[in-house]
Amino acid sequence: MQKVPSKDQKKVPETSVIPVSELRKHWKYEKIEGGGVRILGYKGAETQVVVPSKIGKEPVKEIGHHAFSPDASYLTSEIRERRKHLVSIAIPKGVVKIGAGAFCNCSNLAEIILPEGLKQIGFIDLNWITGMQGVFCNCKSLTHVTIPKSVTKIGNCTFCGCTALVSLTFLGKSVNISIFADIDLHNSPSLTIYAPAGSSAEECAEKYHIPFIAE
Repeated sequence: MQKVPSKDQKKVPETSVIPVSELRKHWKYEKIEGGGVRILGYKGAETQVVVPSKIGKEPVKEIGHHAFSPDASYLTSEIRERRKHLVSIAIPKGVVKIGAGAFCNCSNLAEIILPEGLKQIGFIDLNWITGMQGVFCNCKSLTHVTIPKSVTKIGNCTFCGCTALVSLTFLGKSVNISIFADIDLHNSPSLTIYAPAGSSAEECAEKYHIPFIAE
């Protein structure tokens, strides 16, 4: 079996304080009722992106639907092309939810760093809404993903088309993996799932005959 890099959760790089006027050049966002900010889109040219933990005094709490996807309908052709070349994205501590299709069709995305404190990845609904896409759908360069212990829900079609995925590590024992998400793991022929023994991830691996290693 192929040896994989350390599966310990990577820390999100610290972000410097950036003036709001500068952030607006690179980020599309909106305020959330009750406080905080939802990232709606990235407009910059960097291929290795660290999402800001704050915009002004407001903490970033959510990554919105299709925030990094080249499929977002409002994009100019220039920004659409930039998103296709994203290589790595680090999500800051404080983000609790990632929306449907957030990184969908980022075909060159090879690394995603997810923070402890994150609770939900993707859109969860048995009545799947037409047009909604999985968070990492068709991220064909993604090889290793570590799911923080804090995550309790993983939504529909999350890993659909992640054909290069080699390791999926769950640091927590109890996570609700949508039936649509776990079935899609069949698209990753070299995948091994790493998780605590007796976890819901182990049940998923057993059900769909995916190699499993207890940690």
